[in-house]
Amino acid sequence: MKVCVVHQIRNACRYVLWKDKKSLTADMKPIYDVPNKQGAQAALDDFVERWESKYPYY
Repeated sequence: MKVCVVHQIRNACRYVLWKDKKSLTADMKPIYDVPNKQGAQAALDDFVERWESKYPYY
């Protein structure tokens, strides 16, 4: 089952503090806006670098 980008972002925001939602969603947008897989991976790496310390993945 493939979930659309809007639903993926909305679901991810369930686990984020209210004050961080706007900046987190702004940082997620480049991951989904790039035209190729390499650009998406680079955007994801930037996202992880910024947010992993505050919201680690368990």
